[in-house]
Amino acid sequence: MFRRGLLRIACLMAAVMFARCGGPNTEKMADVDPVLWEAGTPVRMEVASHDTVGFYRLYIPLMFNENFDRAPVGFTLAVTAPDGTRMTEEIAIRAFQNACKHGGLYQMSHPYRDSVRLGRDGAYVFEISPLRDIAGFKSIGIDIVKIINGQE
Repeated sequence: MFRRGLLRIACLMAAVMFARCGGPNTEKMADVDPVLWEAGTPVRMEVASHDTVGFYRLYIPLMFNENFDRAPVGFTLAVTAPDGTRMTEEIAIRAFQNACKHGGLYQMSHPYRDSVRLGRDGAYVFEISPLRDIAGFKSIGIDIVKIINGQE
């Protein structure tokens, strides 16, 4: 009886430790000027990660209002790893039909990357800037979701 109790406690502690050490599973958002977010003006988000072996799905969540023209938008996305390594690329979001309206704002999440490993321990910095001027955007961000057994 005593051994079973210890085993249960050990399993519970291991589960709690695994959940806490599993990785960021984080959504970071940055507000932009909803009147006009000017081309080339970056927003910055920092995400700490201590999981150097797990895999993640990355999404770009965004919020906009009725003033956004819903025309395709290109962005420059720059990621700086804790060791200073920097990757910059252009991405495009072409469709905004699947945005849901909540409290006067439209929200959606655009898939960005799948099976990403954050291989360095420390803070990752994500910077996103539009390639054209945008009116009606409220915020944009990065959502990092851990993949476990092929599931989020």
